This record gives sequence, structure tokens and C-alpha cells, in this order.
Amino acid sequence: METRTHFYLLLLLPILVASIFAGTITGTISNGTKGATVPDNLIIELKKYTRSGVDDSFNMQTTLSSDGSFVFNDVPDTEEAIYVPVVYYQGVKYEGTAVQFETQQQESTSKIVIYEPTQSDSSLDIAYHHMLLKAGEGSLEIQEIYVVENRGDRTFVGSPGNSGKKLRTLFFPIPENASQIALQKGLMSCCIETVENGFYDTMEMLPGRKEIAFSYQLKAPDKTLTLSKEAPLFTRVFDVIPISNQLSIVGDGFQKTALEGTQFLRYTKVDIAPSEEISFVVEGLPGAPVQLRYWFLFAGIIFTGSAIAFLYFRRRKLGTPNPAQETSLSGELISKEREQLLEEIAKLDVAHEAGELEESEYRLRRNELKSLLNLKSQISSKEHV
Repeated sequence: METRTHFYLLLLLPILVASIFAGTITGTISNGTKGATVPDNLIIELKKYTRSGVDDSFNMQTTLSSDGSFVFNDVPDTEEAIYVPVVYYQGVKYEGTAVQFETQQQESTSKIVIYEPTQSDSSLDIAYHHMLLKAGEGSLEIQEIYVVENRGDRTFVGSPGNSGKKLRTLFFPIPENASQIALQKGLMSCCIETVENGFYDTMEMLPGRKEIAFSYQLKAPDKTLTLSKEAPLFTRVFDVIPISNQLSIVGDGFQKTALEGTQFLRYTKVDIAPSEEISFVVEGLPGAPVQLRYWFLFAGIIFTGSAIAFLYFRRRKLGTPNPAQETSLSGELISKEREQLLEEIAKLDVAHEAGELEESEYRLRRNELKSLLNLKSQISSKEHV
């Protein structure tokens, strides 16, 4: 009899373990648009995220109750998993607050806010538009960071484009001769529509703020380069921040100030109307590199130039192996590393000023970068002793 009891307990063990380590997620859905209500019988999906990304094998659904609440029972209670309830309303995806079970916690809550859609962009503006400039030989690298704000209580879904397939929401102008365009924060290659002078984002804009960033490169064969673009929306603050110290900005209406805590300057304009042209000149560019290939060709005709060219490039790349040149190369490497650290600090300051970082996180990350910067400076000074 005792053996049979143990056998049944072993059969029930998986069920008991599952119930012990299963949690419950409760939540509510509200409509953030004034005067609007939440429709009945909305279907809520529960998404599971792990360190490797979304778990496509996980599938849980529930239906919204008449009082606007929902519940997911028997959710696997693992500390590594993060759960996000999702609902689709009027063709727009809305996510609830993320849930992660803590130790010995078997119940948690989440909230989802939905909004009515609109095709009007009257509530949209650009809180900040940053342009970070970095000079190269014959080129200028530009990173643009937009902080777009929807001040209304409706989701902006855009208006039909020429293709008629997707709705266009936000337009971002890019110079026609730009190359090496890279989409960064807030953009997905599947959800943009490229046009002659820029691209449109086709993702909806929920109430609140959204940060969008992208970068590209321009040819800059001369010492100066004129940049001009139209403001896509009313822009409260537009600034240009040269990461390369030799660069300066000249343009009407720009105010030059120091970027707090850094050695960089910031050139700012405020309250720019939609479609107003923003134009400025970048000065201090290094220009195109000196072209030596014709000299090598001439030397090759007279002095067997292939060997001379090989030795020239080998010496330029590797240097003559003596201690003095090794120290010089090491110093150049450290100098480049310091420039990269200063660039990271500048980006961090810009994000903090835009309200995109908590004060504690900002101070922690900035102190870490400053410590690394001081270390590089100490190494550099010791090598020159």
C-alpha cells in the first residue's frame, strides 16, 4: 500500500511543482483619449522575453472583462523571464508595463493604456534636434538625434503616401549626397519609406516622447561645407555639436555656448517653425587627403616605383622599429582613445539634458567615462616623461 502511495505521489510531482512555481498576472486597460471608452472583449496576448529575446514558443491569451480587467493564471514563475501584455486596438499595438516575478512572489500587475487614432500631426513637435559632427579626411560624419513629442491624447498614425500602402508619420530630411546611412534608435528598416531627399517613418507615434537617431557621411573635400535643411515640425531646440574640436559653426541666429562638463561647444537655435530653413557653414574641416599616387607613378617609371611604393606604405603603416617611433605610435593610439571617450561623454550630456536619462544613471556612467579618460591621460603623460 505504501509503495502504491509513493507511486501516485511521483505521478503528481510535476503537477505540484508547476503549481508551486506558477504565477498570476493581473492588469487593467484604460483609454487615454478624453471621452473615449474601452471596447469589450479585447484579446490580450502575453509575450515572454528572455536574455536571448522573445520566446516565440510561449503563447498565452485572455479576454478583457467588462470591468476593464484581465488576468493570466499559471504563468511560469522564473526570475529570468520578463512578461509584457500586448493588445491591438484600431490596428495599433499597445504594450503594458513589463512584469518580472521576484523571489517568492507569485502575483504581479500590469497596466495598458490605449488611445484613439488620428491622422493629424497638429499635436506633434520636436523637443530637441541634435546634430553631432565628426571630421574625417575629405569627409564629415553626422549623427542626428531627434526627440519627438506627441503632446496630444491620440495616437498619430500618419497620412497616406504616394505608394498608398503604408501611412507616413514622421519625415526626416537627409542630404542627397549622403552615404553610409545607418538607422539607429527608434527606427526599423522594415518600417521606413525612402524618398529623394530623406525618408519617412511609418510607425505610429503614441502620446509622449520618442527618440530617433540615425547617422550618415558626407564628402567634404574643402575646408568648409554648407549644410541646409527644412525643419519637418516645429522645433523647440536645434543644436549642432562638433565632436572634432577644430570645427566651428557659422550661421544666422545660432548662439554659441559651452557644453557643460566638456570641452565641446554647442551652437543652438530655438523655436524654429515647420518648413523653416536651417542653414549653417561648417568651418575647420581638414579637406581631402593629399593625393600622392601620381608621384608614386612618376617615381616608379624612373626608380622602379613598385618597390618604393611598397616601402613607403610599409613605413607609414608600421613605422621603423625603434623605441622613439614606437612611443609616438602608442601616443597616437591613446590620443584616439581619449577622443572616443570625450565623444561618449558629450553624447551622454546631450541625452541627460534632453531628459532621457535618470540623474543617478547619468552620474554613474559619466563618472565611469571620466575615470577612463583620466587613466588615459595619466598613461599619455607618463610616456612623454
